[in-house]
Amino acid sequence: MRKRIIVIGASLLAALVSIVVFVQPASAAVGLHISGRNIVEANGQNFIMRGINHEHIWFANQTSSFANIKAAGANTVRVVLGSGKRWGPSTDVANVITLCKQMQSDGFANPIAIGQKDGWPAMGTFDIINMRMNGYQFHVDLMAHKESWTDPKVLNVFKQWAELMPYYTPGGTGRTWQDAVKIFDGNKTSAMIFQGTDQVGPQLAKQNLSDLAFFAFPQITPTYPTDSAIDAPIDGFLMSKKVHNHAGAVALLEYLGSAKAEQTFLQPNPSDIGTATDYDTSTYTPLQKASVDIIKNTKSIAQFLDRDTRPDFAYPIVQNALNSFLNDPSSYSSVCSKLEAQAKTIFTS
Repeated sequence: MRKRIIVIGASLLAALVSIVVFVQPASAAVGLHISGRNIVEANGQNFIMRGINHEHIWFANQTSSFANIKAAGANTVRVVLGSGKRWGPSTDVANVITLCKQMQSDGFANPIAIGQKDGWPAMGTFDIINMRMNGYQFHVDLMAHKESWTDPKVLNVFKQWAELMPYYTPGGTGRTWQDAVKIFDGNKTSAMIFQGTDQVGPQLAKQNLSDLAFFAFPQITPTYPTDSAIDAPIDGFLMSKKVHNHAGAVALLEYLGSAKAEQTFLQPNPSDIGTATDYDTSTYTPLQKASVDIIKNTKSIAQFLDRDTRPDFAYPIVQNALNSFLNDPSSYSSVCSKLEAQAKTIFTS
């Protein structure tokens, strides 16, 4: 069995082993036993499993959890174990590359899954590498074209990115991000993916979701550590400037921004987090709690490239440029020159 790492910062999945129940021979029907096709308890009632997951691989020293689970009325525990291979988190990009090589030697031919057919996923990779190398302020200034796309700082972003690309799944520009998640979830050829938790989480097989975690994208230069900046786009509701019932619309927006409304909205998707300050975080999954910790401890929050720049520049200009780069990493210089020429046109119009 192998453990998986998902990258969003990078997200980890452990290999699973489920311990369900130990059954005695029917002749020793003191407790659980077989009757026909059923597992039967000592009182003659059909055995119904009541249990929970315990991620033993992460909390190997917390063995008291089993007694606590039993005391809560559970009769079954699904224990997350591992093969002994512990990958990540990596603290810098050099370690990520070393990690990729180790994964390849462990049988993962293309450690990083990518799906760029929809045009936007790779924007997040550019964002985070740019912020790790040049800082948040340079990044937002570049998005507003206050900095040049032909600046050596930008060229170096693409050169750094190109070092990761030998470990990508081939044909990424022809694959949707959903299909990339499926490759990752299959745990056969790719063990990492750089994607939003709100996309990865809902796409995973249910039996794997409890094993999902992540860490922030690694440091590239000490000047901009992992807590300096991150993409964490915030979704919300907008009101038209001209509405028939202004007071009612404002009241609706106030409710939609409340913790109660956010908890209702997020209930079917336990991968996003609420923004209300009084949100009941005790309802969060371990994945959501990890998200809160990273965002809370990060100094600057970007909203993602297609929100931080003009929409008509993001699509199709940046989209096509990143696709060209992914198809031919050596083309980064011409890609940047074309982006700068088109940015001059867009931002002066």
